[in-house]
Amino acid sequence: MKSSTLAEALNIIWKTPPELRANVAYTLVRQLSREEVELLTAWDYRATFNEKADSRLVSANSAIDNTRLLSYSDAPWVRVADTEPVFEVHSVAELLLAAQFARDHLDSLLLSPSDMRDRQISALSTNWRIEEQRLRRLFSSFDNEVRQAR
Repeated sequence: MKSSTLAEALNIIWKTPPELRANVAYTLVRQLSREEVELLTAWDYRATFNEKADSRLVSANSAIDNTRLLSYSDAPWVRVADTEPVFEVHSVAELLLAAQFARDHLDSLLLSPSDMRDRQISALSTNWRIEEQRLRRLFSSFDNEVRQAR
């Protein structure tokens, strides 16, 4: 992939048949730069803990005990913050799927009747193995920085 790996990854996911998107997303994670993973995991941190506390992306080998920690099953980095200890395992591929959906479909989803919207979010949550409330927070905190990744 070229200059904007994240933008290209989101475009590839968008063009992929829905039943294959998860597998494609897991493949694309390896092509993301550290800066792109930084952007996605910062978004994830804000949605997971519902705050903008200072956090940083560090090598999984250099994570410090007694910090808030988001580990990623498909990346060699963790997101840490100097707050009360918490440990959760997420996936960068899940974030790619959520970012692609938010970028390309969130406006339509928001215009859907609430019962249809709730069913679709529930189905996406199940398919992507993202806890439903976290997925809702990811969608509600989706910002231009992720949307306009260049």
